[in-house]
Amino acid sequence: MKSLTKYTTIFFITVCLGALLGQYALPTVKGLFKEPAIEVGNYQHVGITDIDKVKIYTVDWCDFCAKAKEMLDKHHVKYIEIDIEKNPQGLKEFEQLSGVGFPLIIIENMLFRGFFEGPIKQKLIDSNIITA
Repeated sequence: MKSLTKYTTIFFITVCLGALLGQYALPTVKGLFKEPAIEVGNYQHVGITDIDKVKIYTVDWCDFCAKAKEMLDKHHVKYIEIDIEKNPQGLKEFEQLSGVGFPLIIIENMLFRGFFEGPIKQKLIDSNIITA
């Protein structure tokens, strides 16, 4: 009888853990492999011009912001950086763009929500900002 209670308890714990992991962990894991959030639009209202083609909204504590800036610097890309914690006008722009995560990167007519090196680099190449 002890053995049946032991296996019933193990089964119950396994079912509960499976339910919890399915409810909470699975969406998190799916988020790691999601497609880049890219939006096409006109971003002149936040200062994107033929001269200033790249703008990045950041915060000091964001590792992905640092990686994005490192990639832009590596390719000698001229960009405008807005730290929204230090720039109230930049915070307003970030909010107008429905910013919720970091970095928020605008390259000409494309807005990237997050740092996705491949698509960002491809847009820089397609815009003749860097060479392949």
